[in-house]
Amino acid sequence: MKLKSYILVGYIISTLLTILVVFWAVQKMLIAKGEIYFLLGMTIVASLVGAGISLFLLLPVFTSLGKLKEHAKRVAAKDFPSNLEVQGPVEFQQLGQTFNEMSHDLQVSFDSLEESEREKGLMIAQL
Repeated sequence: MKLKSYILVGYIISTLLTILVVFWAVQKMLIAKGEIYFLLGMTIVASLVGAGISLFLLLPVFTSLGKLKEHAKRVAAKDFPSNLEVQGPVEFQQLGQTFNEMSHDLQVSFDSLEESEREKGLMIAQL
């Protein structure tokens, strides 16, 4: 399951629990039914607004994850991009920098290996 799905499921469960607790609590109070529905409605509206704000705040995280995933696929295909710029939380920026260092090191290693193979081929050809 994707990270976005885990976050969404967790938010839905917490919202449902909140609604159930509010419903149970207002049943114990001396409140008219119309006011109960109003309180439940406001709870649902507040939960939806909170979900929207949470998703908005998490957009940089999901964008960063997508960039990191694409970068990893390119590295796996031996295509070493020059630089990956990641926006979002500090941890993702650090991970992006580490990916850049890893890509550079792999590029140097593959270049060195290709040079060694080329030299080996020349030596064999001279024999």
